[in-house]
Amino acid sequence: MKSIIEGITMILLVIVFTGSLLFGVSKFIPNSEGPKSAMVTKVIYVNDGYGYQILKGNKILIQQEVIPAVAGRRSFRTIKDAQFVADMVLSKISKGDSPVLTVQELNELDIVILAHN
Repeated sequence: MKSIIEGITMILLVIVFTGSLLFGVSKFIPNSEGPKSAMVTKVIYVNDGYGYQILKGNKILIQQEVIPAVAGRRSFRTIKDAQFVADMVLSKISKGDSPVLTVQELNELDIVILAHN
């Protein structure tokens, strides 16, 4: 009888230990609904063109009303251009990279950069 109780106790201890271990490890495994996947982009209309926002829930993380990396205050000429750049910035953030863009990256996306009148 004593060995049966010892066996059951050992099994319960293994189950509790295994459960605790799995629970502890699960805190370090990112899930698909983590903070990065909750971010979205939104194109916005500004004075003479378009800009974009990067949002996490209802909070604006980035509001970009002008083309980054370009001298002067030039907004995007098309919704498509603003969306392409917003998507690239979001992709960089999701990878853990800096969201800063270069003129070369803008050129690779074929972003139209015109001087304002």
